[in-house]
Amino acid sequence: MNYTDQKAAIVNILQTNISQAKAVYGYSERNPSGYPAINVESYDGSGVFADTGRNRRKRIYRITCMQERTVVGAAEAERIINSLVDQIIGIFDDRQNIQLSNTANFAYPIPSKFGYIQAPDIDVRTAEILIEADTLE
Repeated sequence: MNYTDQKAAIVNILQTNISQAKAVYGYSERNPSGYPAINVESYDGSGVFADTGRNRRKRIYRITCMQERTVVGAAEAERIINSLVDQIIGIFDDRQNIQLSNTANFAYPIPSKFGYIQAPDIDVRTAEILIEADTLE
């Protein structure tokens, strides 16, 4: 499989299963149409020899969740971000996820980190989750 198909599957999974998200993008959108918003980006990859006919590929995707804090407040933004992270981890912990199984043998969430985007016109709580997709090709 490839980055294009796997990322499209991840975006579709999030659009289908995270009804709380107002927008899910397959790229880094800094000015989303609504909050909470989710960005999915290709992040990293590697490959190693598996056998004479195949290689083991790891493709990593960064999912960034964003919730503005100015309107909803800091406490509610924190609750929303934590809820999104819990939902996303739950979805990708499900090894039987049919939509992604067509493009990867395994896909699982690996460490998350939390942060902020702050500028004069924006105050956003963020969380990043890395999804690793392993294939034999």
